[in-house]
Parts: sequence; structure tokens; C-alpha cells
Amino acid sequence: MTVRTAIRPSTELCHVLIVDDDAATTAQFAEVASSLGYECSTAADAREALRVIAEDKRIGMVLTDLSPVSTNGTDLRL
Repeated sequence: MTVRTAIRPSTELCHVLIVDDDAATTAQFAEVASSLGYECSTAADAREALRVIAEDKRIGMVLTDLSPVSTNGTDLRL
């Protein structure tokens, strides 16, 4: 996957949590976000995502699948 961008984030950007039940999709999004300078965490469903959010106070953005198999992405509304 190639990512092209003219904008490079500062080192003070937020930590991104990527939530998707498809491991390949999660890995692709994490690769793109990392290439843009973001630190990433991943979760396979909303339940795991909520645990990660509770444990990691650096999370500033959540990128989620709105129709995962086990839970609905809108369950992550905080």
C-alpha cells in the first residue's frame, strides 16, 4: 500500500485506536496511520476497544468499522 501526502503531522499528534473485526483491514489502516506519523493501537471489536480506551489515556482518535460482526461501531460513542 502506498500513501502519498504533502502534509506531515507533528510529533504531538494523538494516538489512534483502530477498531475492525477484519485483521487485514486493521493492519492496513494501522500501516497508513503509522506512515503518517501517528502511534496506533488496535482492537477487534467494541468491547476490546472500550478496554483499550480505559487503559490507555493517550487515545485521542478512534477509527472504527460501523458494521462489525460482533458489535455495532456506534457502541463506541463516548
